[in-house]
Formats: sequence, C-alpha cells, structure tokens
Amino acid sequence: MSAAAAQEAAARAQIEYYFSYANYSRDEYLRSLADADGYVALDALQDFPKLHKLTQGDGALLKRAAASSTRLEVSEDKVRARRIGASSTGRQAQHLVLDANALVRGRGAALQAYADNFWTTTEVLAEVKDAESRARLAALPFRLETRRPSPQAVDRVSQFARKTGDLASLSPVDVQVLALAYDLEVEAAGSDDHLR
Repeated sequence: MSAAAAQEAAARAQIEYYFSYANYSRDEYLRSLADADGYVALDALQDFPKLHKLTQGDGALLKRAAASSTRLEVSEDKVRARRIGASSTGRQAQHLVLDANALVRGRGAALQAYADNFWTTTEVLAEVKDAESRARLAALPFRLETRRPSPQAVDRVSQFARKTGDLASLSPVDVQVLALAYDLEVEAAGSDDHLR
C-alpha cells in the first residue's frame, strides 16, 4: 500500500470512528454539528485535531476518505457526511428494534426521542404477558411495527454468535431480535459489507 493510500485509509478509519454508534451516541459536540438530515460538514471535521493531523489539512483527502467509506453516506455535493442508516430527522437512529425488556420498562418517552421507526417481533410481543406490562405496551407514545426477520438474517446472526461463543446464552427470541436488526441495517446500507 502506498503512503497516500495508507494516509487515506487512516483518515477513513478515523471518520468512521467519529460516526460509529459508540462515539456518535456520546459525542454531543459532533451531534450539534449535524444538520436536520443528520449530515455533518466535512470542513467541520477537518478541525478535529486527530483528523487534521492525519490529513495534514488536505480537504480533498478528507473528501476522498469519506467518499470511499462503506459505513458513511456522503451528500450529493460531496461536502457533508453521515452514518449509513442515520436518521433524517436528527434522531440518533432511523430504526430501533426492541425486545420485551425495553417494552415493559415504562420508558417510552425516552425511546421515542431516540429513533424514527420502532420494530419488534411477534415472539417478543408474546413475552409481554402480565396486565401491567400489556398496559405499558398499549401506552407507548410511538407506533410499534412487527416484522419477522429473514431466514438468512437468522442464519447469519446464529453463525456469528456461534463463532463468538454467545449462541448458548441467546434465547431463540434474542436471535430473532438481532436478526431483525441485521435485516434493517442491511436494507439501509444496501449490503452488510460495513458490518464486522
């Protein structure tokens, strides 16, 4: 790999980190830079010390790095970027898949501010049995859609959990929830190339 290619790869990795869920969900300053569609101006990122050092202030390099990412969506004018699958309403996520625990805790208002669309599976709904939990489910301040994950997604999640040693600790319903999240992510991104 040439020095220029290595520099671009390092810049891309840094930008992807900035927009990763782990960082973006905690970084209030970065979120404050986002416009109504969730895009952040690449020029604003150029001011971040670590990225500035990696690109040596080269705006064209920064744009190439962002455009070559499989985890970012770059605006048509090539001057703004956002995480693939980011909310266009400024919320942290476009889709949120909920399990039974999230549904019955009575935190619907907090969840409502987090995402645009809310999903679960019929198996999760079947786990909500007692009257108090059913009442909380009925009082959610957002529309909860149900959907069955694809067999391919269930297989991918199961294979991955087997590799990591987590499959034994996941219930069949847990696998369904994770598989539905996988399906929605792949639909938003167009592929699973950005998932590791």
